[in-house]
Amino acid sequence: MRVMSPRGEPSVQPLSVLLVEDREDDAALLVRELRRGGFDPTWERVDAPEALRAALAARPWDVVLCDYSLPRMNGLEALAVVRAAAPDLPCIIVSGAIGEETAVEAMKAGASDYVMKDRPARLVAAVARELRERAERVERRRVEEALRQSQEQVRQLQKLETLGQLAAGVAHDFNNHLGVILGFGDLASAQLGPQHPVHVDLEEIGKACRQAAELTRRLLAFSRKQVLRMDAVDLNEVVAGMERMLGRVIGKDIRMSAVLAPGLPAIEADRTQLEQIILNLAVNSRDAMPGGGRLTLETALAPLDAAGAAACFGAAQPGRFVGLRIADSGCGMSDEVRAHLFEPFFTTKEAGKGTGLGLATVYGIVKQSGGQIAVASEVGHGTVVQVFLRPATGPPRPTAPIRHAAGALEGNESVLVVDASAALRTLARRILEPHGYAVRVAAAGADALRVAAAPADPIRLLVCDLVLPDMEGTELAECLLRMFPQMRVLFVSGYSRRAPAGPEPLGADTAFLQKPYGAATLLRKIRDLLDSPAPAAAVAAVLAPVDRSGS
Repeated sequence: MRVMSPRGEPSVQPLSVLLVEDREDDAALLVRELRRGGFDPTWERVDAPEALRAALAARPWDVVLCDYSLPRMNGLEALAVVRAAAPDLPCIIVSGAIGEETAVEAMKAGASDYVMKDRPARLVAAVARELRERAERVERRRVEEALRQSQEQVRQLQKLETLGQLAAGVAHDFNNHLGVILGFGDLASAQLGPQHPVHVDLEEIGKACRQAAELTRRLLAFSRKQVLRMDAVDLNEVVAGMERMLGRVIGKDIRMSAVLAPGLPAIEADRTQLEQIILNLAVNSRDAMPGGGRLTLETALAPLDAAGAAACFGAAQPGRFVGLRIADSGCGMSDEVRAHLFEPFFTTKEAGKGTGLGLATVYGIVKQSGGQIAVASEVGHGTVVQVFLRPATGPPRPTAPIRHAAGALEGNESVLVVDASAALRTLARRILEPHGYAVRVAAAGADALRVAAAPADPIRLLVCDLVLPDMEGTELAECLLRMFPQMRVLFVSGYSRRAPAGPEPLGADTAFLQKPYGAATLLRKIRDLLDSPAPAAAVAAVLAPVDRSGS
């Protein structure tokens, strides 16, 4: 075999050869033949089992050329040593006198080929073929392993998707039940007053409901069924704003630093959920460093190429992203732990020390926001989590200060409450009517349109579940706003049944209340909404044409 250079000139191919041969002149003959055939061999000669084992262990070889008749072992014994040490290493028997039966026996024992010493010209072709077939075997195994990993990742994603659907269904119904318990508990507590002996018990019920609601919110985040309030957000501002709070959370034994790249474009995100991502990842890093360590938060432009997308968890596409990198010097994790990292309720902590929902929540928020996530970790060498988020189309808006209205909670406006839950409709009446509101209720979109068409005061406020039995809440709001242009809209929801491929289309100006909510929360939200001017963007968002094509 003669290898040609790009200019058509003969070139040589490096070759690492282990010669199992007792005669130096025969070894020199084989090396000379390889050079004549276009190889540039580096070689070592051995003639005993111990030396053969040592040479195989010392370095990798491209090929073994083995004489059959040796003083201290025969070719089959040498072949057994080679196969035990390197099963895939080509081993060619080279002999001056080998019969057909012996040759067949050697091939059955695992020899790659055999060449007669009196016909050395065939050696070059045999070596070239074995090198080519070995490279093909290596490439085939690489492709098979990549396919196996891809299939395993698909199975993992299918499992997460199934768990997400189950979690979302449970969380939706559970949130409605929690809303009934929390709301009626608030009413009972207000009627009895703080001096009543049952008041403390009702407070404990409310506290338990709020803790359970937090669990359902995490389940909804994992399943990508929560309602996101997407807006253009400055990632650097969010990270900088959380530094002091994170310092209190992670403790004094951990040295935290933030490296913020200047001039980053805004990202499209729900600010509250972005803060949740940072907090959960920081807490996870803290727990991996019980004796202290380093925690680094970095931001940067992060274009994701094909190789980077392949390293992300789940189906990732290359693109332009803004990156958030959180690195710790903690205990790290094994490949097995990393494979289950984003599963809900999976935790390596002791019983009672964690819910196993922190990283599942991060995964759900990132994926629902249209982002990607990658994790690199090694036992004893810390963990690096990289979150890739989509740039926004516009600049970030300044964070509006939280408004605390000082006025009373009473009102006299006409309110239409639309919810499939009879108990929640009853609860809304019980909360709002004593405060002066004229309340009408409906169980679905068609019922709401009939109620709205009946002669009565114009509807000033629609309190509507995003998920109705017969239509989306946004569709109902669109219809009612054409009847009552001055009407305000407050969406409520326990979850979203939209496909988890993207975020909910609720702008940052759209009024929204997450179920479950207490009586005081509902009253304050309604009063604030009715007393504040309607942002034009919120009305436009509700009145925007609804795409019902399913695309």
